[in-house]
Amino acid sequence: MARTWMLAAVAVALGLLVLAAPRPGTILPIEDVSPSVIFLDEFEDGGLTAGDVPPGRWDGLDAVPGTGAGVSSLAARSGNRGLRITDNTNLPGTGTTVAPYVSLGPGDGDRYLRAWVRVPNSADSGVTTILQLLYGPRAVADVTLAYPPGGILLAAETAGGGYPVAATGYVMGPGWRLLEVGVTDAGTNRSTHRLWVDTALAGQQMVDQSGWTVDELDIGEPWADDGTFQGVIDFDGVAVTLEPPPSHVVVDAGNVLVAGQCQPALAQLYSSSGAPAGALRFDTLTLVFDGGTAPAAMFTDPGCSTAGSSLNVDAGTVEVGFGIIGLSPGTLVVSAASSDLYGYPAFLTVLGTADGGTDGGFSFDAGFDGDAGNTGTTDAGGGGTTGDGGTAGGDGGSGNLVTDAGNEGDGGQTGGEQLPPSQVTVCGCGAAGGPWSGLGVLALLALGLRRSSAPAAPRRRPLRGTSGRRSRTARCGG
Repeated sequence: MARTWMLAAVAVALGLLVLAAPRPGTILPIEDVSPSVIFLDEFEDGGLTAGDVPPGRWDGLDAVPGTGAGVSSLAARSGNRGLRITDNTNLPGTGTTVAPYVSLGPGDGDRYLRAWVRVPNSADSGVTTILQLLYGPRAVADVTLAYPPGGILLAAETAGGGYPVAATGYVMGPGWRLLEVGVTDAGTNRSTHRLWVDTALAGQQMVDQSGWTVDELDIGEPWADDGTFQGVIDFDGVAVTLEPPPSHVVVDAGNVLVAGQCQPALAQLYSSSGAPAGALRFDTLTLVFDGGTAPAAMFTDPGCSTAGSSLNVDAGTVEVGFGIIGLSPGTLVVSAASSDLYGYPAFLTVLGTADGGTDGGFSFDAGFDGDAGNTGTTDAGGGGTTGDGGTAGGDGGSGNLVTDAGNEGDGGQTGGEQLPPSQVTVCGCGAAGGPWSGLGVLALLALGLRRSSAPAAPRRRPLRGTSGRRSRTARCGG
């Protein structure tokens, strides 16, 4: 859908374009958060704006008739509440439809925005911005949805008046998406903007924003290109940070465990950029067995002394240690779950024990069912040194698991030959072509939302009534 730039000129002609410095922030104190956090709202307090009872964390709310914004249990991704935006207007026009806003205070340096977002239903029409970082009235970074089909776009204004838009190839869909924006080299003529969707890099562009800072956050529908979007938008876990926030947890327990032996398992928090990242706030990580053939026991310490599967982590924590004991040969799929982060699975192989006693014991490389003679064991093939029930054991086959080298190797004075275990290749999550790969960009490019060097209207006017921001009534001309 083509952008209607003429509306900006009309607004200027009507005298509706007013510039003002952002007022001081009214962010409420947040306890137990990472030093990287500038703003965080999980909407558990019950209120939305500072004037609500109980008070919320946002400075205020812009809304036109037929729209609404409120904290609701229906919008919760985790916890008990989230933010629900409703829009039943279908009134063609350009500008804010409904948007909570909060001042971040002026400050130089890089900024990161993250939010869980869901559009459970929509009329499949309209182009609307749902996340917006601002410098005064100028859009430092916009995340926009273009219906149909709900394509996710990354955009920004430039110091020269342009408004480049980058299609990502991803569509919003009806489920929850973790959307993250990084603004690095902020305030320069080579400011780099990146958008991650469900931990995968979806788009990036470099823009000239010399001298700009990130002063404000707006969410909901802070800007509508045509005003025709109708539907519901849910938000949870909204944050602005100084450093890349964590988006997923990776479990590192090596590749191979020996049955009956304790194996340390490290749960590490990472950002979508691939760097370690401390927890934004107090959280609980839970070790989960997602599949596999081997039973196992979980412990809340790397030494396997305390049985359990959950550990509390403080704000700023980057990693915690668990312990795993595989109880029999097979495979394990392990991940660490969090209410706010994705869990990346680890694929492990549990091998049989290898005590090598005089009666044979277990042998993890000579076969599953081989006998070790009259005095040998019968569980894991030959491997004992005192078996007297036959000649040398036969060589094992290629095996159908990485834990054995054959199915019927016979024991005796010599165990079966060990064959090298097979290799297991696991697709990396979040990488290009991974499980969260987006759709092709052709459908989005067909919308005509390409990079534009044409002068752009300011994406936000920071004067609303007497609070230093322009009221919606004034913006709509009465």
